[in-house]
Amino acid sequence: MGHIKKFIRSLVCEKDYLKIENIKKYINKNNPVIIEIGSNTGTTTSLFLKAFPEAKIYCFEPDPSLVLRFKNNINNKNVNLLEVAIGNTNGKTVFFRSSAINPLEDRTQSGSIKKPKNHLSQHPDIVFDEQISVPVIKLDDWFKDQNIDVVDFIWADIQGAEEDLILGAKEVLKKTRYFYTEYSNLEDYDGQITLKKMCTLLDNFFIHRIFSYDVLMVNNNLNTFVKKNNFLLDLKITLRKNFITFWFNNF
Repeated sequence: MGHIKKFIRSLVCEKDYLKIENIKKYINKNNPVIIEIGSNTGTTTSLFLKAFPEAKIYCFEPDPSLVLRFKNNINNKNVNLLEVAIGNTNGKTVFFRSSAINPLEDRTQSGSIKKPKNHLSQHPDIVFDEQISVPVIKLDDWFKDQNIDVVDFIWADIQGAEEDLILGAKEVLKKTRYFYTEYSNLEDYDGQITLKKMCTLLDNFFIHRIFSYDVLMVNNNLNTFVKKNNFLLDLKITLRKNFITFWFNNF
């Protein structure tokens, strides 16, 4: 049975991660609205700007030290940086900063508003020696003051806080075409939900592509990448959805 599970997973899960340049074929517009949650130092933001020079990008990063580096790296009128964490509450929360045991390495990407759990044993080269207080908001509460009709893409890198994001962004997600996020079925952070639980929370989305640690989900109601009357493409997507559903239910 173990070999069967590995074989089925190899059919469903892709290696590596979603490349920014490949997102262009999904978004299919020159001036998309992109929300990047967990912007760190702006590495992914710069890739978005390269792929979509006319995009409007809203970035969220709560760690002041990373915000400073972000501002040094990104200076673009189309980028709006908000120095807050995204969660399911408004106010203040604890942020667990990550760093490397080796001072020559950069391991700031694992910081989270969730306490690290199995991450500690899986990545012993990363430590969480410092906790700071940061502002946190619901994405919905920010969104209601914005003049945005549709969000073309959400890129979420929030290290175990996926449930908090989803519960605090129900209205935003209704207007979001694509949702790309990390996931873990091993509870890397305290209370982290599995991919299967994530899918139950996102009942208006379906999984389009699964990677080893990330998933690309598409809004059923805003499924614009399927061209009208394209029977073969529609059939391919339907079969993939059904196969992934079967995999979830049986493996």
